[in-house]
Amino acid sequence: MLWAKAAIVGGLLLVGATFAVSVGDLRLPHTADPAPTAPVGQHARGCGTLIPSSWLVAGTSGSAAPAPRTAAERRAAAKCATAVHRARMVMWGVMGLGALAVLVGWTALREREESPRGRPRVVPV
Repeated sequence: MLWAKAAIVGGLLLVGATFAVSVGDLRLPHTADPAPTAPVGQHARGCGTLIPSSWLVAGTSGSAAPAPRTAAERRAAAKCATAVHRARMVMWGVMGLGALAVLVGWTALREREESPRGRPRVVPV
């Protein structure tokens, strides 16, 4: 049942790594910011983290960015909302796959523990 243990460990690592990248505590070496960006003219605008601190800590504000005032700021905010929505869908999908791997591995281990040891008993017909 080595594959079941590997599925549990791999699934937990996948969920943990996805969460770490989503809250922005992990900085990947090939990118300066793992947070989604939206193109605004010639510049890429940072859109924040996928899991805001208001989801994790009670009493924190839901948005650190001020409300957009100009038309360009509103367009940038709309692009950011789309980018964050897409990235969150990917994040939840990857976390779901990790959780599914843990569930499959755990179920396989439990089945192994509950099955009788030795050869199965054959009842003559």
